[in-house]
Amino acid sequence: MNVIDVTSKLATDEQCVAFLEKVRWPNGVRCPICGGDKISRVQRKNPGKNKRLNFYTCLEVTCQQQFTVTRGTMFHDSHLPLHKWFLAVALMVGAKKGMSSNQMMRHLKVSYRTAWYLAHRIRKALVGKRRQPQS
Repeated sequence: MNVIDVTSKLATDEQCVAFLEKVRWPNGVRCPICGGDKISRVQRKNPGKNKRLNFYTCLEVTCQQQFTVTRGTMFHDSHLPLHKWFLAVALMVGAKKGMSSNQMMRHLKVSYRTAWYLAHRIRKALVGKRRQPQS
């Protein structure tokens, strides 16, 4: 996806969560801790301090953990909205010669520290994921 696709298709956090669910669990939600498929979806009515409105509870007797779609991903444990994460990934992947934290800071309107953190998490996730050219 390029920047234009991200801004049109993943403009809200709800769209980003739906996209992540579709990509991460194409055959239905599974618990990232035990791998079980007995899952209950929980929706908060009032977000309070926690901004994630949708989360899951594993119904396996031995597990019973709560998790979100971001658990175990580079988006986990971040207070930044998911649509900014997806925009940052599109900017970094689409940049011909890479993107500095200063550039990302200006494009996303975040602090330098946040931009630096984003860039490092994205680079770490991309290590070893590059495709080899087809011959």
